[in-house]
Amino acid sequence: MLPFCEAQEQYKAGKMGTGIRSVVPSCSPDLCLLILLTFTFTTESESVNGPVKVKLHDSATLSCSERCSGLVRWTVFHKRSDTLAECDQTSCRSVKEGYQMIHDQYLKGNLSLTITDTDFSKRGWYTSDCASKDVCDVHLQIEPLNTTVEMMAGESLILTVDVSDAVDVIYNSADVQQSSIWKDGYQKGNSDGYQKGSEDGYRNGLGIGAGVFGVIALALGVILGMFAGPRVRHLMGLCVQTFRGEDPSDRKRDNPSGSESVNGPVKVKLHGSATLSCSERCSGLARWTVFHKRSDILAECDQTSCRSVKEGYQMIHDQYLKGNLSLIITDAGFSKRGWYTCDCASKDVCDVHLQIEPLNTTVEMMAGESLILRVDVSDPVDVIYNSAGTPGPTSGQICTVDGPSLQCKPEYTQRSSLTSGVELRRMAPSDSGVYTVTDSRNKEVIHTYTVTVQDVQQSSIWKDGYQKGNSDGYQKGSEDGYRNGLGIGAGVFGIIALALGVIFGMFAGPRVRLLRLRRSLRKNRRRSLR
Repeated sequence: MLPFCEAQEQYKAGKMGTGIRSVVPSCSPDLCLLILLTFTFTTESESVNGPVKVKLHDSATLSCSERCSGLVRWTVFHKRSDTLAECDQTSCRSVKEGYQMIHDQYLKGNLSLTITDTDFSKRGWYTSDCASKDVCDVHLQIEPLNTTVEMMAGESLILTVDVSDAVDVIYNSADVQQSSIWKDGYQKGNSDGYQKGSEDGYRNGLGIGAGVFGVIALALGVILGMFAGPRVRHLMGLCVQTFRGEDPSDRKRDNPSGSESVNGPVKVKLHGSATLSCSERCSGLARWTVFHKRSDILAECDQTSCRSVKEGYQMIHDQYLKGNLSLIITDAGFSKRGWYTCDCASKDVCDVHLQIEPLNTTVEMMAGESLILRVDVSDPVDVIYNSAGTPGPTSGQICTVDGPSLQCKPEYTQRSSLTSGVELRRMAPSDSGVYTVTDSRNKEVIHTYTVTVQDVQQSSIWKDGYQKGNSDGYQKGSEDGYRNGLGIGAGVFGIIALALGVIFGMFAGPRVRLLRLRRSLRKNRRRSLR
């Protein structure tokens, strides 16, 4: 059994369920009642709200309703000494950039915290306290990102890891034959295969039917003609003579025999560590600030020590003593881009520009799908399109995003919207190319998307379905075509061969019998001479 205080802390940290059974696996009814009462009165006024779910980089409001006449602070649950924002009866202060409280709301009992730009590093439990007494716990969650990837066999799949925590990659297989693309390919292939198979099968069946059954019918016709020929000729002769008015007996007689030191820009990858270099001997106080906000100190050093005034920024004292005033930013996000200034005894000594390397994403998609271009910064951005050599829209700036406002060129207006990013609907192969999201003010490239829009019939899934359908259709078509061809070949050519055989037998039969008779007479004559 866990100690009860430890169980309470684990509950707040989200490591344990809300039920009593998660605190004590098994207990007697009296003990459970005691724990329930203790749990109730030891958490008397603290409110645990349901999780707040927001999309990546959206604004989040962590709600908390409680009257408080003293100091209210918001902190991260596992780091209570790090104040994010606070309010008292006179004003509210954003201690950490990106977190804010509203004084008018505080006076009304609304202690909510607003996080202006949520990312995965800001997930977790947050606690609000009034005069050092906890009043609200809120869990912030980021909605999962969903990406559809169409790719060709042999290509590489890259799964981005958006958090610094340990992650698991879980795979669930999908039956590709259940996709509409595969089924469409199969249907088309089956139709084409059946048609080709029917033609080939028909020709084969027709040839075999005409050949085999034609020979058989010809032989039967010859035999029939030889034996039935005389009677047929006699009947035909009577008919001719009757038609001409001749006397059969006459016919028989006449014919008994057919500035300061302005260093070059520092470029780092998103969420990487960045070092802003500055070499200058300084015997006084050295401070780093953001250029446009000089009152906001990030880190500082003097002859005794260095201090990280703001989390995520640090200087090293040993280096300071050697004349190295460099600032280290441990996690460089897009919000940390810009100019930084180092001053020594209030005299500027270094200006350094921090840039984040542009993100590069390759997108393979099917015609008709939607393309979503993420807007990773809060500054206004332009979306610039460069075609991939395919006929289609003219290259150039196509959209501008400024906060919640989206403005696009007329040809994109009807199929664009601002959702989790700039969404372009009904993509076509002619929309293939490079889409670049650029900071409008600083002219920095934020994200580049290399997009290939495939005609459905060019996708590997469609081709696989077509190949399977073509094979099945050809086999079925060959069988049906063979049967049809065999029947027609045997019937038509069999009748023709039979007729030819009868005619041949009728006119060649007497000659054959005469030859046989002469041969028989020669044999009898030889026997009599012996």
